[in-house]
Amino acid sequence: MFPKPLTRVVIYTPKESARRIILTLANEFYVQLNSSFNDKIISEKAKPLQPSNLLARAINILQRMENILKEKVTLDVKFDESQLKLGEGDISYFEKIAEDFSKGLGNKEEFLRAYIRLKAFCNLESMLEKVAQTDKTAIIDIWAKTVDVEKVINVVKKVEEKSAFEIIEEKSVHGESDKPTLLEKTRMPQVFRKLVLSFGTPKSNELEPSIFMAITYPIIFALMFGDFGHGLLLTIFGIALIMLQRKKLKLGETLSLIVSGAKLYIILGITSSIVGLFMYREAFGSHELAQTIYEALHLPEIPENLVLGITYIPLRLNPIETPLRLARLSLLIAFFQVSFGIILSMVNGLYTKRVWKVLGDIGWVSLYLSIAYLFFLHGRNVISAVLNFNTILYYFLPPMIIMMIGRMVEEKVNGLLEMLEQIISLISNTFSYFRILAIGAAHALFSKMIFDAGSALNIFIFIPILVFGTIIIMGFEGLLAFLHCLRLHWVEWFMKFYSGTGTAFQPLKLV
Repeated sequence: MFPKPLTRVVIYTPKESARRIILTLANEFYVQLNSSFNDKIISEKAKPLQPSNLLARAINILQRMENILKEKVTLDVKFDESQLKLGEGDISYFEKIAEDFSKGLGNKEEFLRAYIRLKAFCNLESMLEKVAQTDKTAIIDIWAKTVDVEKVINVVKKVEEKSAFEIIEEKSVHGESDKPTLLEKTRMPQVFRKLVLSFGTPKSNELEPSIFMAITYPIIFALMFGDFGHGLLLTIFGIALIMLQRKKLKLGETLSLIVSGAKLYIILGITSSIVGLFMYREAFGSHELAQTIYEALHLPEIPENLVLGITYIPLRLNPIETPLRLARLSLLIAFFQVSFGIILSMVNGLYTKRVWKVLGDIGWVSLYLSIAYLFFLHGRNVISAVLNFNTILYYFLPPMIIMMIGRMVEEKVNGLLEMLEQIISLISNTFSYFRILAIGAAHALFSKMIFDAGSALNIFIFIPILVFGTIIIMGFEGLLAFLHCLRLHWVEWFMKFYSGTGTAFQPLKLV
C-alpha cells in the first residue's frame, strides 16, 4: 500500500568511467537518474559531462526512423559498452538502413536492431547532461531502492574501484518528502490504480488506496446502476472489448481509451447484476422480469435487513418504491467511507511519525463517529438530539478539543482554520452520498418508463424500443454513475488522506 522506500546515492567516479557506470545501472538495477546540478554547491563549481559529438546527427536519424516505424517499440534489452561506442561509420550505417527501409528495400528485423541500438546510444548520451563533472571527477546522483543500495555500491565498485559514494539523508518537514514515488506491483486489476493516478501520484510516504478502491468503487457504482439486465450487458461488453484487445488492432485515441477499461466494465457489470437481482430485483427496468429470473434460478431469499448492534443495513430495497431505505443505506456508506478515510489519514501520520497529526485525526474521527452513533440511535429525531446541550457537552466537545490541540500544535494558527474547515466538510461530505439515491432512482425510473412504454405495444415494436432505450440508458446513466462514483472517491474520500502531489519514479532505461 505504501510506495517502496528509496535512498538517494551520490556516486563520485573518474570521468572516463561515467558512461560505463550509467550503462551498468540501466542494465542491472531499477534506479532513477537525477540531475547533479540540483545541488547548488555542485551547480556553481561544475559543468555537465560532454556527450558524443555525433549525438545531434544520431538524434536526427532516430527521429526519421521513428517516423518510418510509426509504432512504439519497448524491449528489455541489455547493452554492453562496445555496442554503444559508436563512430562515424556506425552513424553512416544507421543512416543507410533508414534510407533503404523508407524505400521498402530493407529488412525489418535489421531495421529494428539498428533502431534499438541507436535509441540506446541517444538516450545514454542525452543522460550525460544530468551528470556534473569537475576536473577529473564525474558526479552521478541516483534514487535506488533501499534494499538494493548495497548491491549498487558493490556493482559500481566492480566497474570502477576508484568510485566513492555518499548516502544523502532525507530532509522531511511536516511529513513532506522530495523522494519520487515507486509503487508496488499488485495482482489486482490496474484500472483502479489508473483511476487513483488520474487524480495524482501519491507522495513517497503516502498510502496508495487503489486496493481499497477496488472494493468500494464497484459497490457504490452498482447501487447507482443496479439492474440485472444492464449489468449483464455491461459485462458482455467488457468481455467483447478484451477479445478486441487480443486482436491487437490499431484504434484511435478515443477508442483506445474506451477499450482500456474492459476489465473495469466487467467488474462493474457483475456487481450491478448482483445488486439488481438480489437487492433491487430489477431487470431492464422490470420487477416482474427480475422476479421470474430469480425464481427460475432457484436462488434463496435474502433477509430484508442485516442487524448490526444498534443499527441495521437494508438488504432488500428499491430506489423507486423504497427510497428512504436507499437513503439510509447511502448514509451508512457515507459514515463508513468518510470515517475510513480519516483512519487512513491516521495511518499516514503514524508512517511519517507525526504524533500531533494522529492526535488531531483521533479527535476528527471520534467527532464523526459520534454523529454516526446519534443517527443510529435516534434516527429521524437526530437533529433535535444533536442540538441538545448534554449531547454537545459529552459527545462533541471532547473530540473537538482533542482535534484542536492536535491541529494547533501541528500547524499553529493554520491548524485552527483547518480544523473548522474539516468539521464543516464532514456534514457536506456526508450529504453528498445522497447522490447514490438520486442516480439510482433516476436509473430505475428511466428504465421502468422505457420497459412499460414498450410492453404496452406489440412485440415487434416493443423489442426495438427496449433495445434503443437500453443503449441510451446504459450510455448516459452508466457514464453519470461512473462520474458521480468517481467524485465520491476523489472528493469526499481522497480529501481525508490523499494529496496526490507526489512525483512519479522515472526509471533509468536505454530503450
